[in-house]
Amino acid sequence: DKDQTEESLNKMGGLMEYNGSAIVAMAGDNCVGIAADTRHGIRQLQTVGCNRQKTFQMTDQTFVGLAGLGTD
Repeated sequence: DKDQTEESLNKMGGLMEYNGSAIVAMAGDNCVGIAADTRHGIRQLQTVGCNRQKTFQMTDQTFVGLAGLGTD
């Protein structure tokens, strides 16, 4: 039921505390630039790691940036 689900989520801690990131991209004549931070932390107060990959090359011309939850 709904109360059990909320209680279980509260026991896990704040899942959304691990959320947050920055990814920016720009395109120019015959070039593109993509930048992403690699920090993974908790509420900007504690750094868990500094090597989390957030941009991925899918094809020769396609990249994807994932700035959501670390568990996604």
